[in-house]
Amino acid sequence: RAAARRTTTKKRRMLRSAVQRLGCRWTASRLLSSAAQPASTATSASYGLLAIPAITFGLGTWQVYRLQWKTRLVEELHARVHADPIELPLDPEALKTVEYRPVVLTGEFNHNQEMLVGPRTLLRDSFMGEASEPGFHVVTPFTLSSGEKILVNRGWVPHEKSHPEDRADGQLAGTQTIRALIRHGLKRTNTFTPDNKPSSNIWHWVDAKAMSQAVGAMPIVVDATEASTPNSGFPLGGQTIVTMRNEHLSYIVTWYSLSVFSLILWYTQFRKRGRPSMLSGSGSRRLPPVRQ
Repeated sequence: RAAARRTTTKKRRMLRSAVQRLGCRWTASRLLSSAAQPASTATSASYGLLAIPAITFGLGTWQVYRLQWKTRLVEELHARVHADPIELPLDPEALKTVEYRPVVLTGEFNHNQEMLVGPRTLLRDSFMGEASEPGFHVVTPFTLSSGEKILVNRGWVPHEKSHPEDRADGQLAGTQTIRALIRHGLKRTNTFTPDNKPSSNIWHWVDAKAMSQAVGAMPIVVDATEASTPNSGFPLGGQTIVTMRNEHLSYIVTWYSLSVFSLILWYTQFRKRGRPSMLSGSGSRRLPPVRQ
């Protein structure tokens, strides 16, 4: 009877050992198969996030080229303004290539046909960020000594001097020589600017074609410089905005900063910390030993 008991106990141990071995293999293979897929998915997703710093770096580099391009345009613009005066081209096509070039003109103003464009802010105050009193730009036909009639934006006047009789000293008579800058491609400043009303002599923006038709002049506009301001002080010349918006440097800083920060974040999350294994560490389940 004792021998039979020992044989039964031995068989039970062998059976338990076989079951435990099979259980260990099944559990290990199950853990391995379940861990493999998430790891692969996490890896592909993490490397896919590298597109964010790559794209922002590319946008920053593109803005570097845009900054160089805009800088050249600004330098060219200032070179035109400070160049020697040229003869005023009367061909509209030729005017396209000489905008902002200075000219010296001799002729007579036709004050009885002047037009007010506004409201306008004094250029000096607008650049200083100050809210000055509203006023107008005075656009007056100017008959050249050669006989052609063009339009001259003489400059800014305050609202209380919008009527010619209130600035009689500035209504220069006889032959005058003025310095001006050639303008071309004048257009409405924005979609909120009201339409002009030529029939009522109400002008909100300089429309060379419509204004020249209203006074029988050529569609050529020049802006009088500050040197052409009358001794009385009005109209105040030099109201031409000679600048270009150039914010590409701030765009460069923004895009490159986003590229660096997103790359640091990616490295911190997916490379430096690493991914814990499902079969190691404190979170892994220890299998019971097999008793022989």
